[in-house]
Amino acid sequence: MPHFYRRSKVDANQREIVDALRRVGVSVLSLAALGDGAPDLLCSFRGRLSLLEVKRTRRALRPSQTRWHAQWDDACRIHVVTNDVEAIAAATAEDGMSGMRCTRCGAVRAE
Repeated sequence: MPHFYRRSKVDANQREIVDALRRVGVSVLSLAALGDGAPDLLCSFRGRLSLLEVKRTRRALRPSQTRWHAQWDDACRIHVVTNDVEAIAAATAEDGMSGMRCTRCGAVRAE
């Protein structure tokens, strides 16, 4: 039986965040159509990739997001961001490790 993925909703602040990232030279690809807990944005800046989970507020991750973060965090840091300042800090971090790790799922919160 095939596995059907739940399509994610795009948070209202995502367009503003994407525009701000692009203004500072970050390449951005929306992953919202993937659903099933995948982060919202794939970012590339100076040869480094980062994944961003966009939230309107600091609400908790959904269970599908927590599972996705736990499975993929070793491959690429996942930052949970709520605004353009956090997103730029996360996507342009020199060491790719800016922020604090979520103790629940290991996602990185931008400072």
